[in-house]
Amino acid sequence: MTGEPLLKVSNIDVFYGGLQALWDITLTVNPGEIVAIIGANGAGKSTLLNTIAGVIHPAKGSIEYEGGKTTTLEPFNMVALGVCLVPEAGRTFPNMTVRENLHIGSYNHRARDKKEKNLQMVYEHLPLLKERENQLAKTLSGGERQMLAVGRGLMSDPKLMLFDELSLGLSPIIINELYRVLREIRARGINVILVEQNVRRSLKEADRAYILEAGHVVLSGKVAELREEEKVQKAYFGA
Repeated sequence: MTGEPLLKVSNIDVFYGGLQALWDITLTVNPGEIVAIIGANGAGKSTLLNTIAGVIHPAKGSIEYEGGKTTTLEPFNMVALGVCLVPEAGRTFPNMTVRENLHIGSYNHRARDKKEKNLQMVYEHLPLLKERENQLAKTLSGGERQMLAVGRGLMSDPKLMLFDELSLGLSPIIINELYRVLREIRARGINVILVEQNVRRSLKEADRAYILEAGHVVLSGKVAELREEEKVQKAYFGA
């Protein structure tokens, strides 16, 4: 992992209305990495992902992607650059079929001409979606909707995928399936930022991690090193 970071977040402050949610956050994603964001509910994890994706703009600091400033870009601009947010709880369009939901993911200009190729790629990684392609999204289980959300993200032809609570509330079988897909995504050269309350699993899958508490980064580093940190062991592993 050499060269410049794919993503560089520098000293950002983020507000919701008049309330500050993030303080002086700095984060990088290097080519080929899975980076985990760990923290309790309300720590600011989803806010950070939404800020990177352009849903929220920081009040201070800067964001660079592939060497260009993206601090003030809108979500559709970020998708066109190859940054895709997969939201929490597998949000889909309930009254559209699986296939129609997937096609929506390919509307940006970089993915439009690759729609059918990417659809076959999604079906290769998530064969259940092929079986369900004519079903309405609202008839799927929670785990199947999460798979659909991941597949729709892949349809955008991303270089960086942001996963918000990938496995929240899902069965162990579905979780294992989603993490299998995550590893395959990485093998395709797609970078990943993973927000996950399942700390053991995220530290198993990621290369590096950032730990958020009340909107601040309190620890960061390679996962092998963080597992040995007394603060991490006490907070997340009950040591």
